[in-house]
Amino acid sequence: MIKTILDGAEALAALAQHGTVTEAAHQLGLSQSAVSKRLQALERAVGHSVLVPDGRRVALTVEGQELLDRARPLLSGLRDLGAPRRAGPVAWALAMDDSLAASWGPGRVAEALRGLKRFRLAVSAARGALVMEQVRTGSHEVGLVVDPAQDTELLVEPIVSEPWVLVHAELDRRPGEGPLLLGGVPRTTFSEAEPELAARATTSAETFAAALRLATAGFGDAVVPLGFAIEADLPRKSFRALSVARTVALATRRSLSGVSAFVELRDGLRERAERHLHGKRK
Repeated sequence: MIKTILDGAEALAALAQHGTVTEAAHQLGLSQSAVSKRLQALERAVGHSVLVPDGRRVALTVEGQELLDRARPLLSGLRDLGAPRRAGPVAWALAMDDSLAASWGPGRVAEALRGLKRFRLAVSAARGALVMEQVRTGSHEVGLVVDPAQDTELLVEPIVSEPWVLVHAELDRRPGEGPLLLGGVPRTTFSEAEPELAARATTSAETFAAALRLATAGFGDAVVPLGFAIEADLPRKSFRALSVARTVALATRRSLSGVSAFVELRDGLRERAERHLHGKRK
C-alpha cells in the first residue's frame, strides 16, 4: 500500500508540474501506460479521484491537490530510506541570518562540520528575509534563520531557543537608568513579558553588535540575543536573561533531495547550539 501511494504521488507531482501524462512519463522515465496505472492505483488506494480532464490536459481535483500538498514533504525522505544514511558527499550552500553570523553561528556550524565529515558547506550571510528567499528559490539548499514566518514551500526545523538578555550599562551589576539600546529588536518582542522595560525610553542601534558596544561604554542598557553576550565573554553578573527568546531554525525546500542529510545537519547544529547557549558556565 505504501509503495502504491508513493509511486502514485510521484506520478501526481510530475503530472501537476507538466500537465500531461506524456510529459510526466518522460520526466519519470516511464511509459505513459505505467504512469496512468500508477495514478489509477493511487485513486483506488485513497478512495477518491485525484484528476479531472481539462481540455487536452488534466488538472488535479481539490482532493488531489490536498493529497499532493501533504505528500510532497515525504517523497524525498521516503525515497532516501532505501539508501545508506551516509551515502556519498554532500556539497550544499548554507545562508545564515546576519545576526547569527555576527555571533555564535559560524563557530557552531564549523563545530558541527567537524563531526559531519561528508558535508562541504559554502556559508554566506544575509538579512533574515533574504535568507528565506535564497532557500525558497534554490540558490541555497539550507538556511539558518531566526523566527521564521510560516512558508508552505519550506521545511523548517527548530535548532535552539535563544533568550534575549539585558546587558547592563558599563557592565555593572545592576541595570542603568538610561535608555534601552535596541539593535533591531522591536519593543513588542518583550513589552508584554517585561513591562518595566517597555516603559523605558529607547535608542535605536543598527545592529546588536553596535548596541552591545554602546552599552559597554555606558550609553544605556542593551537588549541583545544571549549569543552576543557569550561571544563577547561578558561577566555573568553584567547581564540578565529576559523571559522571552527567539527561535533559531534550519530551513530547506520541501522538495529537497536528501532529507536524511538535512536531518544529520539539523541534529549536529542542534547539539552544538544547545551546548553553547545553555551549557553550564562559571
